[in-house]
Amino acid sequence: MATEVVRVRVDFTQYAEAYYFHDGENHAPLASSVGYAAELAQRGRAAGHPDVRLAAAMLAGALEALATVLDEQFLHTGGTPAEVFAAYEADHGRSLS
Repeated sequence: MATEVVRVRVDFTQYAEAYYFHDGENHAPLASSVGYAAELAQRGRAAGHPDVRLAAAMLAGALEALATVLDEQFLHTGGTPAEVFAAYEADHGRSLS
């Protein structure tokens, strides 16, 4: 999952116009998924197995980098990653549950 988040971050960095495209037929759009991914990373950091903690740390780092790109290039909230992801989701016509 961390690898895919990094890929998305790179895509937004290289192709900023991708931010403005909304895929109405996608059942798991990125804007709705990043908050859930951040929650998984947070929970994984407390896991008993070291491999899970490592994967969670990698995912958290990738999400933080994505939040930075989203905020610096598009949203300008100056907020935490959670606030940036909530703004991203709201900007794409959805709200956090």
